Amino acid sequence: KSFAEGVERTNEPAAVWSSGTAGDINGVLESTDLYSESSIAALEGNLDAQAGGSAYDFDALLALVCNYRFFPSRFNVDNVCTALSLAIKQYPATDFNMLLCQVPAPRAEEESIARLVRLADLMESARFHDIWADS
Repeated sequence: KSFAEGVERTNEPAAVWSSGTAGDINGVLESTDLYSESSIAALEGNLDAQAGGSAYDFDALLALVCNYRFFPSRFNVDNVCTALSLAIKQYPATDFNMLLCQVPAPRAEEESIARLVRLADLMESARFHDIWADS
């Protein structure tokens, strides 16, 4: 079950998970500590694994971006861009928009995020020629 489907949570602290592997990330996603600063390292490790070709896990990406919203001092624009880039590849699923909604508005205006928003808009409107012209 995914987190969004109401997985039962454990009480183990997220700090025990650090490698970001599938088993580890499932433990974090099922933990009562999911939306705490201590889970960010494991979620970032999972993001790196997904960017390296591991299986796509939207729930882990969403948890990471939400944690960046809850802990603004830990916000990492490069990681948010990586998460958004992974999500945009799931089009026509709405993963990109769901992640983007969790990014604070001032941060969403940063150039690297704004470029991804423009790319998503062009993809959604099937303006593929414009995508290549912009890149």
